[in-house]
Amino acid sequence: MKKVLLIEDDIVVRENTAELLELANYHVITASNGKLGVNLAKKHLPDIIICDIMMPELNGYGVLQILSKEIVTKHIPFIFLSAKTERKDIRKGMDLGADDYITKPFDESELFSAIESRLAKLAIINENSKSYLTKEVDQENREGFFIVYKRIVHRLREMILAVNPNYKFATSLASTVIEASLHQHFLKDHFSSITDCNSDEDPTEFLSSLTLNLLK
Repeated sequence: MKKVLLIEDDIVVRENTAELLELANYHVITASNGKLGVNLAKKHLPDIIICDIMMPELNGYGVLQILSKEIVTKHIPFIFLSAKTERKDIRKGMDLGADDYITKPFDESELFSAIESRLAKLAIINENSKSYLTKEVDQENREGFFIVYKRIVHRLREMILAVNPNYKFATSLASTVIEASLHQHFLKDHFSSITDCNSDEDPTEFLSSLTLNLLK
């Protein structure tokens, strides 16, 4: 069961959102302000954090800034949940390192989609960190270590075939796109001089362009 930390000062929103998540089989930890949220994040190390922006004690921007500097919490996916809908507010949250931004009011499908996509991305990154080039890889594969990774590759393959049913390398293209995405994200963060991807050009845009042109 995935663990979600929900940081929200509005008791109605907090309780309603927590109930939705619990019904979807998430283990939910709640915090009524940013300062408490930071402490609970360090204590419980949730799989994902959903955080309001305007809160007492410490606002959402401050929560993200603190957690992004801590070794044990900086890689936890972080989603802002806020009534602040102006572009500058959204841009500020993303520039600080947020993974997504959901505006209130929201529907449950939007919330679940954001959570599931971020958890899937994290699963790919974690599984990709395993070395394929070892003698244990076949045994690890039989034990299901890469099941989430393979499921996402197969899902992307079906999307490719939906665009071009006659493309005969759909599975190879799907796995290549995923590996390339991870690689470009790494280059963007650590070797920016050898990639065109940056804060304005996301690897997703590059790979979408590459894939769609290939399938024409």
